[in-house]
Amino acid sequence: MHNPYEDILPPERVKIGRPAAWILSVLFLVAIVLPPLLRNVSTASEKDGSGWVPVVEFAKAVRPTAPTDKGIAERLREFETKLEQNAEFARALRRGTQSQLTGIFHEGNNRTVIGRDGWLYFRPALQALTGYGPITAEPSSVAKDPSRSSWKPALGAITRFAEQLHERGIELVLVPAPVKPMIYPENLTDNAAQTSPVRHRDSDAFFAALRSKGIAIIDVADMLWQMKETDAADGAVFLKQDTHWRPRGMLAAVEAVAEHLKSRPWEQELPTAAVEFTTETVTARHIGDLVEKLDLPDGSRIFEEEEATLTRVLDKAAGEAITSDAASPVVVLGDSFVNVFNDPSLGFALENAGDDGSAPMVTGAGFAQHLAMKLGRQIDVIAINGEASSGVREQFARRYDDEVRAKKAVIWVIAARDLFLSETPGKGLVRWDDVTFNTSLRPEQPAGGNVDDREFTVRGTVALKSAIPNPQDSSYKDALYVIELGTPEIVTGKLPASVQPGDTLYIRLWAFKNRSYSKTSNLQEGEQVTLRLSSWDSKPELHTTRIEDDTLLFDPVPWWFGELAE
Repeated sequence: MHNPYEDILPPERVKIGRPAAWILSVLFLVAIVLPPLLRNVSTASEKDGSGWVPVVEFAKAVRPTAPTDKGIAERLREFETKLEQNAEFARALRRGTQSQLTGIFHEGNNRTVIGRDGWLYFRPALQALTGYGPITAEPSSVAKDPSRSSWKPALGAITRFAEQLHERGIELVLVPAPVKPMIYPENLTDNAAQTSPVRHRDSDAFFAALRSKGIAIIDVADMLWQMKETDAADGAVFLKQDTHWRPRGMLAAVEAVAEHLKSRPWEQELPTAAVEFTTETVTARHIGDLVEKLDLPDGSRIFEEEEATLTRVLDKAAGEAITSDAASPVVVLGDSFVNVFNDPSLGFALENAGDDGSAPMVTGAGFAQHLAMKLGRQIDVIAINGEASSGVREQFARRYDDEVRAKKAVIWVIAARDLFLSETPGKGLVRWDDVTFNTSLRPEQPAGGNVDDREFTVRGTVALKSAIPNPQDSSYKDALYVIELGTPEIVTGKLPASVQPGDTLYIRLWAFKNRSYSKTSNLQEGEQVTLRLSSWDSKPELHTTRIEDDTLLFDPVPWWFGELAE
């Protein structure tokens, strides 16, 4: 291709002498060889051999042991990408620079926008309000990859999901959780004339299209705006340093949903629930996920912890936080807006106090728990951080057909941001896949009770692996991914009754923790591995963790959570 600029300006050439060229070449080689060499030498004693990863990967690429082994270029490119994302020297430099930008110039980054008076905003939430949205497609441009996959907007996926539910006699109730810039735009702009929530220009047409398909929409944005305007002295409805609403805003949304459900005819016909609820009030403190997204140095004092008063919902007889009930006729699908005061990984729901004086448990204060108390019955919950658009629908659709058809209503709580994000900012954050419902019925349980809760170890071949994103670009610091393990052979223990010899196993493993790749993230398709497995149901603390799953597999047996065997 001809360069038109050469017709305007003559090309420039820079020449250096041979000695200077040798000196620069030697310095360059030292710069690229010395850091990995020192890293490998310093970690050579590690048992898992992680200190010699480049050497091992190079050897595998030069002398492949299986037809599916990747070539040297692909393997080294993958390792280079992981090194760029997780190298400590790069992370320290990045954090130090961000500390200066934030502390001196009040500048955020590609995820966090800094407003007035310590208010922080999630950048994709702003992009969702100002972008092309869910109805008008983005125009193509020369900057876009012509081979890119087609973008699936929200409208089609939601209406098809509603039709699938209606075929099964289930109502869909969509609850778009407002995002902070909708309710608190004054900390981002000098426009003082705003008298209502900031909405995307297509929001009215979008919601009208959904209502025309029989989908109930509970839009609480106006209510939260009025609460902010009229009851400002009682506290804000959003956290200043976090993406999510405060308990006050969340409880207002719970009240609106409960009022709608109580008006439904089927609700009056349900038997009285046996559980009796009680509550307790606790205080939680956290710096907020938007501060975490700034990735400041450890110990940074630029932002102080924010405080929230939570109300835990407890089973009065057991004295413990209520849990999800899969037999309930009502299921809540959602993301971190449902989990924020119930999931310890999100900061405001802390774990049990330990010997070191750590904070007490405050789980049980989330959206689903309060909705259960308002309805007077336990409810079913599938809430996965960052997965409200497709992930939670996929998990629900994978259930056995008789379990799904027993539901009366699906309450789908999703950040309004996800509904309106357009193609460019939405990719990597939101996907709108169509889901296929499982048509099989739950098999009869084996005699003698459930034996699927025992650990066992298997050896097999990785038949399929879901993609793992860059942890530095993820909205959440922790994530799981899935593999399909083919032809598993028992090593220790005993196969559960629901697993037959030769069955493939659908296994969830850590992709990354605290934005650092885990050891289990390096598995490759075609690789033989030995895994120690336990029932997914025995890991309830992980059920809200984001799951990177693009396999779209149906699993006929219970799902398992795996760790690499020693």
